[in-house]
Amino acid sequence: GSASFTGQDISYFLDITCGNTLGVEDVVFNNKLSLYPNPSSNVINVSGLKGTEKYLIFNLLGKNVLKGSIQPNEQINVQNLKKGLYIIKLESGTSLKFIKN
Repeated sequence: GSASFTGQDISYFLDITCGNTLGVEDVVFNNKLSLYPNPSSNVINVSGLKGTEKYLIFNLLGKNVLKGSIQPNEQINVQNLKKGLYIIKLESGTSLKFIKN
């Protein structure tokens, strides 16, 4: 789109295209993922997964402390992580926070 600015008068021109392009893959990313139990001391589960996803777990300093892949109904073992707050990032782009206690 384009925009024209005249003093305080601002007009925006937007081009909106609608189409029927939603596929099965798009629906997966609209699915709500959640992590439990949170906080956790041994294992975490990710609910809402539709298939295998790679993951990275980062500490608050941004250091990657764990990585792997998870399938629906699988657990991630976090018992070797130090106590604290972590972020798990899935390859689909979803990031979830959890506390290791």
